[in-house]
Amino acid sequence: MSLGQWLAQLMSSLQDPQKVARFQQLCGVEAPVSCTAAAAADPREDEKAEAHLAGESRRRERQPGASGGPPPPGSDRNQCPAKLGDGGAPNGVRNGRATKVGPASPRRAGLLRRNSLTGEEGQLAHVSNWPLHYLFCFGTELGNELFYILFFPFWIWNLDALVGRRLVVIWVLVMYLGQCTKDIIRWPRPASPPVVKLEVFYNSEYSMPSTHAMSGTAIPISMILLTYGRWQYPLTYGLILIPCWCSLVCISRIYMGMHSILDVIAGFLYTILILVIFYPFVDVIDNFNQTHRYAPLIIIGLHLALGIFSFTLDTWSTSRGDTAEILGSGAGIACGSHFTYKMGLLLDPPLDILPLARHPISMTLFGKAILRIFIGMFFVLVVRDMMKRITIPLACKIFSIPCDDIRKARQHMEVELPYRYITYGMIFATLGCTPDMEKIEEQFANLNIVKRSSETKEPTYLLGIDTSKTVQTEKGSLVAVLCSNGSIRIYDKERLNVIREFRGCPGLNGVKFANSHDSVYSSCTDGTVKCWDARLASGKPVQLFKGYPSNIFISFDISSNDHVICAGTEKVDDDALLVFWDARINSQDLSTTKEPLGAYSETHSDDITQVCFHPSNPNMVVSGSTDGLVNVFDISADNEDDALVTTCNSVSSVSFIGWSGKDYKQIYCMTHDEGFCWWDLNHLDTDEPITCLNIPDVREVINVKEGILDYLIGGLYHEKTDKLFVVGGTNTGIIHIMSCMTSGLVHVTSLQGGHAATVRSFCWNMQDDSLLTGGEDAQLLLWKPGAVEKTFTKKDSMKIASSVYQRVRVHSNDSYKRRKKQ
Repeated sequence: MSLGQWLAQLMSSLQDPQKVARFQQLCGVEAPVSCTAAAAADPREDEKAEAHLAGESRRRERQPGASGGPPPPGSDRNQCPAKLGDGGAPNGVRNGRATKVGPASPRRAGLLRRNSLTGEEGQLAHVSNWPLHYLFCFGTELGNELFYILFFPFWIWNLDALVGRRLVVIWVLVMYLGQCTKDIIRWPRPASPPVVKLEVFYNSEYSMPSTHAMSGTAIPISMILLTYGRWQYPLTYGLILIPCWCSLVCISRIYMGMHSILDVIAGFLYTILILVIFYPFVDVIDNFNQTHRYAPLIIIGLHLALGIFSFTLDTWSTSRGDTAEILGSGAGIACGSHFTYKMGLLLDPPLDILPLARHPISMTLFGKAILRIFIGMFFVLVVRDMMKRITIPLACKIFSIPCDDIRKARQHMEVELPYRYITYGMIFATLGCTPDMEKIEEQFANLNIVKRSSETKEPTYLLGIDTSKTVQTEKGSLVAVLCSNGSIRIYDKERLNVIREFRGCPGLNGVKFANSHDSVYSSCTDGTVKCWDARLASGKPVQLFKGYPSNIFISFDISSNDHVICAGTEKVDDDALLVFWDARINSQDLSTTKEPLGAYSETHSDDITQVCFHPSNPNMVVSGSTDGLVNVFDISADNEDDALVTTCNSVSSVSFIGWSGKDYKQIYCMTHDEGFCWWDLNHLDTDEPITCLNIPDVREVINVKEGILDYLIGGLYHEKTDKLFVVGGTNTGIIHIMSCMTSGLVHVTSLQGGHAATVRSFCWNMQDDSLLTGGEDAQLLLWKPGAVEKTFTKKDSMKIASSVYQRVRVHSNDSYKRRKKQ
């Protein structure tokens, strides 16, 4: 016997329905006696039943020109014959009951899934091993629609959106190829009898290969390939999960009587081949879906073309609708992830912190996961029902198809393809576009120390931090730190080692990188704003912006286009000024010293402690003062009176101001006595109040989980989620992060184990979701979400006398504590 003959004999043996029937009997499944007896008494009963039911919708027509081929799946040749004179139905079932009752059995299996399009029902069977029956029922559900509509959202909403998206890509590819291959090979389902068909939902489809087996192979293998190395867990878990999941799904299809052994083996091997060929391109596909400019058009066009092609492979069957559903889901998740990426709502962790640590399972975490699923699935089902009610009648109207019988209408490609494609495209697009608003809070809660700054010869307070907006490919991103000794240190962000140090003069205030180049600015009490080139080791500033006589600058900022610098002064005599300079380099004038363009002098009556330009509009600037006023200016106006847009009153000395909200139409400020104010400029021209929140003393109202709150450091507006956060701390170095809402401040998380003394400054990087913090223990710390926490030794609190500290901390914590006791 040749190898080819041996393989043909083996395939014929594995396709034998008797083997399926014997396996079912081994597992305790037997057909009703009435069904088997009728088949044995008159083998020609099949032909009679088929002739009688030729016009019924549950019977699938043959492809024209395909006569002489195997009978299509779902035809009545594969069903248990019925007594036609008694009004029988295929499988010996009528209205869910056997036409003739055989010997009494203690228990019988109920119907699993009725085919909603054909009306076909599964057989009632005698089942003696119920634990095994329920196990295989669960296994077959792992390849059904209900599982997919729960499984993929659970991954994306609760576990890892990146892994969830790529699982969908692999699932779509595997299932599409499997469905198309069925219609090319056209092998029928196992014959019944002798097989007992416990499930007939997919009985109108062809059999080879088993797409359940393909899905049950692709999903667990892909899960391990995508997560191992990205998450911390033993590989042994994956090696146990894959064979258990795969074998359960594959064997369940034989148990249900829907596939031969050969179908299942072929599905398994086919999936392995597909993964070997296409898995290396999954990363490329996912990145294309998110980043390519015309990705949505290409995605929708490609998936729609593949759907139309699949409908031309054969006449109608439920597989056509399933294929459209699969392609619509793939197109939806891809388009959803594209728009989410463009809106900046994707919160995939940076690669340099992999592998990610597993979150400890708690009742709170479990409860949130369940709540997300319930709420999310409610909206998914609502969208599904709405789209079903809209698309089917609309398609019928457009293509002039009778809509009286929905089942028959859906057997037309013009109805089934748009319905499945649009409905599930919308569902998965909603899934891909839905940002999890708690992800950022989880990121904050999962912040761990990645790196500490190297030791310096002269330990100092770290009063201000800013990172470069450009990335030097050779050296990486730069960090500028203002120190209490009057110097500016430039650090390499990844290593946190000092690259160079600029020594100015005592009294430097604030540090700021330019937006388009690596120039570092700082204001000074000698009446100047200095600019250094962070790439050069020269100790001299490359530009000097000189103020008016007697100016003492204590705050400043540079506009978003790097054209204008604005600095605020201390009050001298009766003057507190906002001074402006042109920061552009003029090729006609190479002088390093620049005189002011002008100043605003009428709007503040005391020290101007804060200046902050709008993040995107270079003409908008906000200033805060110890007089309690927060002024918003449009500097494109001709004079100070016209430039003043609005004035807000914090009723206390302003210590920090910033912009927030969509399009940055909101401003917020903190005061030296730990108050917080938040205003919405969208309401300037309406009757609505502009004050969103006003808390005179945050320490009195906030309930932190880790001890107390001693002071506020600053604010953080997270653009990706449109949420404002307030950062505070304790004198022992604990950092508190609070979420800001119109109802008040809510504690999110506390960062511990880093600093040993008061934290004076921080800088959040939106690109890699990292946090830099500095304080009175002379340490610069880099925090990233999901990083492996390392053990460090805290530094002792440094008791360094600082005139800057005395100026900024005008209200001591002691007075607050005494007031609380009274």
